[in-house]
Amino acid sequence: MVGLQAADYRVECAENGKSLLRRLCRSDIDLGIVDIVIDERDDFEILCELRKANSGVPLIAISGTNQYIEISERFGCYQTLLKPFTLPQLVTAV
Repeated sequence: MVGLQAADYRVECAENGKSLLRRLCRSDIDLGIVDIVIDERDDFEILCELRKANSGVPLIAISGTNQYIEISERFGCYQTLLKPFTLPQLVTAV
């Protein structure tokens, strides 16, 4: 988060998938970054709900597992990053 702010991006954090869903449904959000396997809920279900609620918001998925990255692409994430990634990689994706 700090790295994106230092690159002059406005950043909001969501503490869980439900909060992320609420935030991304607002009209002033330009991009969502989703950490797959972030909470008790099935994160792919969250990706589906995000697509249904506001398909215009581009999503970047990050995960520590290659398997989840591949699945995220099928769920419509326009960019995926495998952990660990560098700040320049994240900024380029954004």
